[in-house]
Amino acid sequence: MGFYRSSVAMLFLALTSCGGATPPVVEADNQLDVLKDAIRGAVDDEDRAARLVAAVEEIKSLAHESRRIRMAFLADIQALNADYDSPREAFITRYARYDEERAAVRHRFYPLRSVLVEGTTVAEWDELQDANDHMLEALAAVGSEELEVDDLEDEPAGSAGLEGDGQ
Repeated sequence: MGFYRSSVAMLFLALTSCGGATPPVVEADNQLDVLKDAIRGAVDDEDRAARLVAAVEEIKSLAHESRRIRMAFLADIQALNADYDSPREAFITRYARYDEERAAVRHRFYPLRSVLVEGTTVAEWDELQDANDHMLEALAAVGSEELEVDDLEDEPAGSAGLEGDGQ
């Protein structure tokens, strides 16, 4: 019994001490892929399933676009902050543009959510609910992640190559 406990303890330590946390954009990609797989498993009609999966792909594209918009905004604000002669109007203009860009992404997201909800039966939606909830949580984390100056230069590992997906 002692061997079993120590083995479990060693396994727990090994699993919890490996690497850092998954970047939110990568976790969102993973959860979107889980949702696509769940759709393929829950929706028997292949045409409907294909439309739903396409909507999820567009959501993935929007998540990356949203992150790029945010990173560009942060870089611009940092540049304005670094220039002591930056006029207040430059900040106001940049914040207004950021708000417009975010609103545009949100307005493209909501119809995609409607495609998912309206494109499924009640039973299918019930089956997809867990995957959908995890996807929404992951997308919220992308929107609220704290980006560091170093993040402005590189996308996290695992998101490279997704730039052109769905666009």
